Amino acid sequence: MGIRLSHFVYALGSVYGCYLVFHTVTGAIKRKNIREREKDLIESCSESLNASDATDSAKAAALKKRFSSLIVAGRFANPFQEYRDKGFIEFICWNLFVTLRGPIWGSGSGVCLLDQQELDRNLPVHDVDLALASAPSSNAVKVTWLGQSCVHAMVNGLSVLTDPIFSNHLVNSFGPKRLRPAPCPAELLPIDIVLVSHNHPDHLDLESCSSIGNRALWIVPLGVRKILAQRGVYNIIEMDWWQELDVTDYAATPGGRKCSYKVVCTPAMHWSGRKLFDKNWSLWCSFMICKDDKPVLFHAGDTGYQPEMFKAIREVLGPCSLAIMPCGAYKPRWHLCGDHMDPSESLKAAEDLGAEKVIGVHWGTFIVTDEFYLEPRDLFNELGAERGIKAETLEFGDCKEYIIDH
Repeated sequence: MGIRLSHFVYALGSVYGCYLVFHTVTGAIKRKNIREREKDLIESCSESLNASDATDSAKAAALKKRFSSLIVAGRFANPFQEYRDKGFIEFICWNLFVTLRGPIWGSGSGVCLLDQQELDRNLPVHDVDLALASAPSSNAVKVTWLGQSCVHAMVNGLSVLTDPIFSNHLVNSFGPKRLRPAPCPAELLPIDIVLVSHNHPDHLDLESCSSIGNRALWIVPLGVRKILAQRGVYNIIEMDWWQELDVTDYAATPGGRKCSYKVVCTPAMHWSGRKLFDKNWSLWCSFMICKDDKPVLFHAGDTGYQPEMFKAIREVLGPCSLAIMPCGAYKPRWHLCGDHMDPSESLKAAEDLGAEKVIGVHWGTFIVTDEFYLEPRDLFNELGAERGIKAETLEFGDCKEYIIDH
């Protein structure tokens, strides 16, 4: 028995050693490729942008090339020097520290140890006014926050759902539990298109996939189709950064006026993966919805802050009317600074985009990071007021109408 156990420990150690070597080598290759690629692209982009005879289309093409997706060693990678890959050991160390410091969830139940009356008071849940939320409007965007980055938006006559998450738990019944229930089931919402920024469980809920099914068009980054197909969903378009998709035929015509709509897949700084060994097999992204070729609604998904990326999106597409920005799940910063924006960075990104108004999401739904669950909301609203930015957060199920100029 002792021999067998020692053989098992030796084999396990050998496998882990091979993993460390592979991770180290591929990480070094990735960092080298990214540095060389970014240097070359910055030089070529600068030449194009600074040329005296450069046209707007030439400048846009240069920026698209500068901020294009990247594959290294068969997996997608962030083409930004600001991003730092985190290994599995770092993730375990962080969670071990949290566990030793004090439990976030009940033992194996995923139940947050917070007083229910406190949650009722601090995080009220409203019944979704489906008639209001789904009524087309000729000059407004109606936004209903459903939790995390899941938003139902009626963009004039186009009904959009972002990053669907309606289940009570992440991953399975043993995963983190929602602090508050979903304001309404997915089946009740009118949905023309679903925008999925990446495949993390809090942005792509498999039960929601089955509930929505093929009645809506799913627009996803490269590599996500396979997950949806396993749930019987085939009405899917995969997109790479900067690709555009005309979705005019999916929209209603409020007031009898026919408008054109398109979705543009835009860059983000994040990562993907749902299992232990599928990291970065699929791409991650953000989205811009344009009406009559003018940017109306930006969905950031999950992203860290990169100083030039959001400015590039503005330069290529133009300033947008409304931005939906993540502002939570950012502590500890030493671990999450490249993956998630804090409230200050979220507001800065909205300014870089030229957004007229901004809504803070990705907070108060699950406790999966170290900050107090209300801190993102409070800081986002406080900093927005200090900086003179039209920024706000919504309550669960709350529907608000934003007038747009075009």
